[in-house]
Amino acid sequence: MRRQDDAIEASNRRTWDAIAALPDYARPDFWPTLRAAGAPPSPEVLVHIVRAFRARGQAADVERAVDELIARAYPIAEGIVRRTLRSRPWDREDAVRDAFAAMWRHIVEDTPFWERNFLGALNAVCISACRMYLAKKRSAATFADLPVSEGGIDYDERLRDRSADQEQEELLGRLTYEKALVSLDPGLREIARLMAEGELTQRQIAAQVGCTEKTVYNRLGKIREHLAGFFYEEAYR
Repeated sequence: MRRQDDAIEASNRRTWDAIAALPDYARPDFWPTLRAAGAPPSPEVLVHIVRAFRARGQAADVERAVDELIARAYPIAEGIVRRTLRSRPWDREDAVRDAFAAMWRHIVEDTPFWERNFLGALNAVCISACRMYLAKKRSAATFADLPVSEGGIDYDERLRDRSADQEQEELLGRLTYEKALVSLDPGLREIARLMAEGELTQRQIAAQVGCTEKTVYNRLGKIREHLAGFFYEEAYR
């Protein structure tokens, strides 16, 4: 646990140091100066740059920073969606676009987690986009009783096919989720499972696993960090 805490602290420190070393946003040569500094900025730093330029009203620089952020994030998001949502390519592309729309909303609203753990935050919006797609697809079943016109398309048959596809998608998502849970340390696994079920508060989870509410809060941070790394590896496997 201590080693994991140290790794998180080191990662945060690298982000803070990189932000502190950024060129002055008012400089006309901001981007060339940033390039000359060496390694490209991390996604967390790019989020900070986007927000800084938005606050200054520098639209062209905002657009450039967003383009760079999406270029870095797209292969990761596409990999997460591809492994979570087994569907047609254009459906997966829709889910990726929905995830990026959510990402932008969080950036505009200054949600802090994006500057601390971009991969974890991106994974969360990708999974949410996949769930929204499945919810929309399930709603198609409400039309299963519509009559079939003579010589027309057998919509009932198409809905049965969709149901089978949905089962495959949900199974794949569940298998990925179970694999992610197994990758956690035993002390974190039960808290992650209880939190994912969405029926208990942190206080109730603490009572069930026999620890303090503060411990649950701290372990949830560790769980997010671990799962972010897990889904990152899944995306590039």
